[in-house]
Amino acid sequence: ADPRVVVGLILDQHHLDPIVVALVERAARGRISLVSDAIAALGLPDGNYPLGGSEVTVRDGVARLRDGTLAGSATALDACVRAFAALTGSAEEAVASVTAVPAQLLSLADGRGRLEVGGRADVVLVDAELEVQATIVGGEVAFAAEWLEWP
Repeated sequence: ADPRVVVGLILDQHHLDPIVVALVERAARGRISLVSDAIAALGLPDGNYPLGGSEVTVRDGVARLRDGTLAGSATALDACVRAFAALTGSAEEAVASVTAVPAQLLSLADGRGRLEVGGRADVVLVDAELEVQATIVGGEVAFAAEWLEWP
């Protein structure tokens, strides 16, 4: 509840119960920074993968050590943003939690975290469902959905 604190949430739908997310969102609205906690198995099929000298089993998108302990996440950050928007009802707050809030937390004054003239031009374009359609890094298109015609 301290307004000086930014709260980091891993919102992969495995680390936190939705009730906890709702409570944190009410107490720290505008001060939440989403992180994915993704491990190298992100985007790979279910199976066993090495992680810092241990073996992690990924099953149905959940990464666990042999004893059942969560071992990072196999969920991408964009899915965390969609989950946050669904739980809070605010796409605007969800987007801010991966842009403006972390940039402010890290004291980045080079235009990251917001759109502004002269800024870095690092942009992720999403559709109404918060699905990534294009990624622009330093003004250069790094990814564009197949349907998107880009000059």
